[in-house]
Amino acid sequence: MNTITRTANNNLPAYFLGRPRSAYRVYRRPRRADAKGRVAFPGLVNPYSRLGLPEGPVGPAGATPQHLAFRRRAGMPENLLAAYAQEPPFNFSACVAPIPLGFRAIDEGDEITMAGRQWTVRIGHGHAPSHATFWSQDGLVLAGDQILPGISSNISVYPTEPEADPLGDWLESCARLRAHARPGHLVLPGHKLPFRGLGFRLTQLIENHENALARIEADLRDGPLTAAEAFPAIFKRPIGAGEYGMALGEAVAHMNHLLRRGRIARDAGAAPGGAWKFALADGQSAEIAPYSVDCGTTAQRS
Repeated sequence: MNTITRTANNNLPAYFLGRPRSAYRVYRRPRRADAKGRVAFPGLVNPYSRLGLPEGPVGPAGATPQHLAFRRRAGMPENLLAAYAQEPPFNFSACVAPIPLGFRAIDEGDEITMAGRQWTVRIGHGHAPSHATFWSQDGLVLAGDQILPGISSNISVYPTEPEADPLGDWLESCARLRAHARPGHLVLPGHKLPFRGLGFRLTQLIENHENALARIEADLRDGPLTAAEAFPAIFKRPIGAGEYGMALGEAVAHMNHLLRRGRIARDAGAAPGGAWKFALADGQSAEIAPYSVDCGTTAQRS
């Protein structure tokens, strides 16, 4: 069982779960590490066994060729790439209970009942595919990781879909959800404390990423950049080794979105296996050079 603790919080009204000034924080179950420091989650099925991949406590013994090719294309330095090659790729399904065999799908605009309240389903995209948020008739919004206070949701491109534009999906979702925001909404996010001012926060989140995109274009006036070289423009702070992988996925997301807008071009003449360079598109539609087959196969998006 997960461990539940309560932390003091002055922002919650008395009707929240019937307990005034209380917020709930959920901690994962205890984890075990083997001699190589790899972590296992007790009682959870290893998802890699279903894919026919070599099994360790959390999956394959090292990063796949597709993962390595993707990060090299994004400009990851060779010293970090060598260390990354020894690590199994993170798979969220290794950290949570399996999906139940039977379920009822929900979609945008559905009405459901939970905990004695009626909720309207609003779907967001970009951080996670079809991220459900729930809006109650009496002003609560269960936002999960789609809408966060103080920080932005991680918006990343992954080796499994290297041409994706999650940032475009996320910006569209923010604008669409903002149309449903009301001054009295109390938002319960997946991280940090509950907050009000939902419409204002969604505007902040949109502007934050639009400003990052503008800073990337400004830096590109001085010459081409890899996705990794765009870190200063996007994050405005140093990125350490421990957060490098997540930052790299987000940097690729920003570059891919500028490609979709036709604002930049990706160097089609990069050496095989080398890092992509991005440059301003000179006022014309950006050329989108295809990734090598090592980075994944083509699939139609529904």
